[in-house]
Amino acid sequence: QMYLRNSKQAFDFDNNDRNSSRGITNIVFMGMGEPLNNYANVVCACKSMINVKRFNLSPARVTVSTVGVIGRMRSLHRDLPGINLALSLHAPNQELR
Repeated sequence: QMYLRNSKQAFDFDNNDRNSSRGITNIVFMGMGEPLNNYANVVCACKSMINVKRFNLSPARVTVSTVGVIGRMRSLHRDLPGINLALSLHAPNQELR
């Protein structure tokens, strides 16, 4: 059971069903534009994921990937301690990689 919850696009599903062998164990924000440029909605979604009455995931199982928006990286660390932060290293072309 998964559906769009509201305009913030936070998902809701029953992850508390321990009888299910297909429960979600990890979440990574990546490949959808820069998550930290959509900070308020990402924080809302992360809080839903770690809420024991909703997704019930450990903060250690939630990762936000960023290209390095420094100010927002600091805010994320302050607002969501325990959430993982992945720094995406990239270049504009293969030769530079």
